[in-house]
Formats: sequence, structure tokens, C-alpha cells
Amino acid sequence: VRMRPEYERLKVKIRGEPSLHLDETGWNLVMGDGYKRFAWSMTGGESAASVFVLGKTRGKGNAVELLGDSKAVVVSDDYAAYRNVKNPHQLCCAHILRKLRDLATSLEMSGTLHDHCVNAYQTFKETYAGIEKARRSADPQSAYNLLLQKLKLFATPHSLDPAKLSRVKKQVCARTENYLTCLLYPGVAADNKAPERSHRH
Repeated sequence: VRMRPEYERLKVKIRGEPSLHLDETGWNLVMGDGYKRFAWSMTGGESAASVFVLGKTRGKGNAVELLGDSKAVVVSDDYAAYRNVKNPHQLCCAHILRKLRDLATSLEMSGTLHDHCVNAYQTFKETYAGIEKARRSADPQSAYNLLLQKLKLFATPHSLDPAKLSRVKKQVCARTENYLTCLLYPGVAADNKAPERSHRH
């Protein structure tokens, strides 16, 4: 009860920042007659202040409740719960890079198939580096069209794509522009690492 005013103040502060990060994570908590298995967090894009909601489901209502009436750019992974938010939306490039890195270092593939996955990883890694460089430049939007084309080229299906790479490409293809929102709004991160770091506390 005593902490509630500060908790509410933090929510208002984060919601008022230019961007904020939303994330959910597995977090078993006994509540009532069973387990509630998820925690949600909202982290400020500028302040890195975080608030948590524990003992929840993974349903999208939790994201909506945390976001409230904020007009901030939302940075998140591509979990479906975030897809219906009306705010400008930046998807996490680091999540895609991790999946591709896991593919590139997998011991289950060899030869041409392995080389193809390594090439996909390197292609996206270079594009991601280009996004980071552009968003820190004096004119981020000038690189938008070139990077958009690079993302679309990366997401083009190929006959050698294993199932996991095909899924990653479809994910990028479906919402390509959302990986470049950070070029349209100053100070917006291209990844969702902020709430992941807050979870580790």
C-alpha cells in the first residue's frame, strides 16, 4: 500500500517518455489455487526505469494495461500480444539475430545448407549494423529506403532455407517496416534488451 503511489508515479513517468519497452517472461508464482506463470515489465526508453506486474497470464491484456494511454513508440519482440497496439512499433532486431546465430552455429547442418545459414546470419548482421549506424547519424531517415530494401532482400525465400530460417524470413517479411521505426523517431532503440536486463535483477 505504501509503495503504490511510487509505482503509479513510475508508470506515468515511463508512459510519458518518447519510447518504452514491453516484455514478458516466465515467472512461476503461487496465487490462489494454482500457479500464475508470467511476469510483465515496462521499461522507459530514456530513463531505464522499470515497473513489473507479477502473477499474470501471457494474454495481451497485460500489455494493454501497462501501456495505458501512452503515445510512446513501443519496442518489443514479435509476440502476438503486441501486434494490436496502436502506438508506433519497433520490433527487436536482436531477437532475429540470435535466431540466425543459433542456426549458423548449429551442428545439425553441414555443407551447402550450413553455408547458406551462415550467409543469412551475416546478411542480417550487416543490415542490423547498418540500422544501428543510421539511427545514430544526423539524418537517420536518409538510410530508410536502402535498409528497407536490404531487409526485403534478406526475407526473400530460397530453396535451401531450412524450416527455422523460413520462419524467420516470414516473420521479417510480414512486418518489415517495424524493424525500421527507430529511424523515424529520435532516440528509439533497435532492440528490446532494456526489459531483458531489468528481468535479470
